[in-house]
Amino acid sequence: MITQSAFQCSREQQPSLLGNIILGGGNACCQSVSPLPQQPQPSPSDILPDLLQTQIERIIHVHTPGWTVKIATPNLRERSVVSWLGGSIVSGLGTFRELCMTRQEYEDVGANIVHRKCP
Repeated sequence: MITQSAFQCSREQQPSLLGNIILGGGNACCQSVSPLPQQPQPSPSDILPDLLQTQIERIIHVHTPGWTVKIATPNLRERSVVSWLGGSIVSGLGTFRELCMTRQEYEDVGANIVHRKCP
């Protein structure tokens, strides 16, 4: 999903997008399974970003060798609430009310109301 989203943007924006990935939210807290159970299991906060970075680089290097992928992650405890923290910050902005839409606006205009209110 990350590479698909980046590849839908202009080619000039893609390196910047792929070089600034922030991993957060509930799915970022999933634990990986160690392939060698007798080995000490690294913490999930170490495994997931490295695994994701490897997979993304494998995909993008087919088309653009040399591009770097950088993934930033808060610690495991913060990852589960980072979406709520972002929502809290946005709702505290003075312009938040301008971004909101009513059900009636959505029903009258449709999904395009999002592009109108949040350009």
